[in-house]
Amino acid sequence: MSSVTKKMMMGADTGPSVKTIVNSIVFSPSGQEALAKQFGSACDNRRIWTASIWYRQGADNSAVLLGCSSNRAAGGNSHDHFYTYLNKLYYQSYDYSGGGTKINLITAANTTLFGANTGWHHFHAFMDTTQSTSTDRVKIYIDGTQLSFATNTYPAQNFQGFFMPTEPPGFTTAERALTSYVGAANYNLTPANVWDGKLADVNVVDGIALPVDTFAADIGGTWTPMEYTGSYGSNGFNLNMANGAFGTDSSGNGNNFTSYQIASGDVSTDVPPA
Repeated sequence: MSSVTKKMMMGADTGPSVKTIVNSIVFSPSGQEALAKQFGSACDNRRIWTASIWYRQGADNSAVLLGCSSNRAAGGNSHDHFYTYLNKLYYQSYDYSGGGTKINLITAANTTLFGANTGWHHFHAFMDTTQSTSTDRVKIYIDGTQLSFATNTYPAQNFQGFFMPTEPPGFTTAERALTSYVGAANYNLTPANVWDGKLADVNVVDGIALPVDTFAADIGGTWTPMEYTGSYGSNGFNLNMANGAFGTDSSGNGNNFTSYQIASGDVSTDVPPA
């Protein structure tokens, strides 16, 4: 039983409340939908972050949930992202200029969680590379359950990555500038590996590793979206994907994303946790 469920059963009024997600956005490889942003300043802590997103996988099982990559048009891009492929979830961090693969975590195949035409699922991940134990430095959960990995290259202690809210040194020229994205990667200045399915309620917190029941929790046996009222850090954000304001940040930070090829016809009232 989650801590949130215990509070609600006890009638406590200090815990978070259930969040009503109004809509999701339909992404498709043919439509090339994407949300993207280049941050203009460094994040609070490149060692520590939390990410949360609701997803519904479509038929194309080779797609990016969210992440970050450089924009080198001639190739040789660094990247740090989560994606599905062949019914598996991948988290990879690759530094083109600094020694290659830094993180490589791959689950076993699971058609229920990562296969075509699945139901709604909640993804929650956090990194804290200050931890002394390697397996504590990255943890990923789906619907509240921690994942294990068939392939497991964890980051070195105090590794400084370049996940979504970062703008690290050495990536400041136009061609090497990092672009953060939701629903697609950003290779050679164009969207690639576009998500096929629906995405909703994106949260990224800069500089804090938050527990799995922060943005969703078990309420009466259903993994349910929850309101978050804590700090997002300097480069954190919350994208509710409201109709007509698809990339607007609702965290209070003003970290708005630019939407590409997303229109009102891509808005769906099919929302989690249904």
